[in-house]
Amino acid sequence: MNDRELKLSIVDNLKNDGRLDLEQLEISCRKGVVYLEEIIPSEIEHQILLRTLTDVMGFSSLIDRIQINEPDWQRNDGVQCGELDDVSAQRPHPIT
Repeated sequence: MNDRELKLSIVDNLKNDGRLDLEQLEISCRKGVVYLEEIIPSEIEHQILLRTLTDVMGFSSLIDRIQINEPDWQRNDGVQCGELDDVSAQRPHPIT
């Protein structure tokens, strides 16, 4: 399989899988090596991509240059939107 056919096979497989947003993902193949570049929306999608290529499709030669662009509202750092506002204003005041 040449590099063009390899890329088409990868893109078809990922489209059929349906779990990834391929809009900003750039996949290229050179001499049998798969190059992944550009932006992907979350680390979860990044892991799905890598596992599909390695575990499902059997690729072992990958160059991963993916950038994760996870929106603030999707972050999983324990801070919810607005949570860093003045906390004292949210505490009940004792009745005197």
